[in-house]
Amino acid sequence: MGPVNDWVKILQGLQAGEVDATHQMIALVTRYLQRIGAYQFRDSWEDLAQDVLMALLDSPPQSRESGSIVRHVQTTTYRRYVDEIRKERGRRRNPEEGGAGVQGWRINVSLDEAAELGGPEDFWANHLDPSVRSALDSLEPRKRDVVAARYLLGCTNDEGSERLEIPLGTYKRLLGQALKELQTILLLPAGSP
Repeated sequence: MGPVNDWVKILQGLQAGEVDATHQMIALVTRYLQRIGAYQFRDSWEDLAQDVLMALLDSPPQSRESGSIVRHVQTTTYRRYVDEIRKERGRRRNPEEGGAGVQGWRINVSLDEAAELGGPEDFWANHLDPSVRSALDSLEPRKRDVVAARYLLGCTNDEGSERLEIPLGTYKRLLGQALKELQTILLLPAGSP
């Protein structure tokens, strides 16, 4: 086993602008990115590491124990990595500026803009397989709206709940019920009642 790093001293060195401390923190971030398999963003690891270091300088960990400093760095790194994934998904979903990009079930517009485009029913009528369209039509309107918010518009649970003006728990319950109903309908053998 190699020497144990004193992350408290390394953090103090980073705050003092020591080059060696900066390299050790960047190495910690890079090892963590390797551990979580963030290879799709390998080209931007250095930028991501710099973002993490800036976040550490702006908001250092409260605790001055080595273990908590490492966890703080890992948590910050993970959050920055997730932000990169979200940015990349947004670029893939909407490659042209200003256009409503379609990817799978999702259309990259707000619920208000979707209403101007004719709403989920028009999108479903023109872009979905007839069996899926039929299954969606069989849902009660609230469940259909929840499915549209989640899978057509790509809203998170919080965003969908807010946009549909229903409590988060109700939103999640309706979504779960709708997915079970859709699964039952779509997985029935052909010719079944």
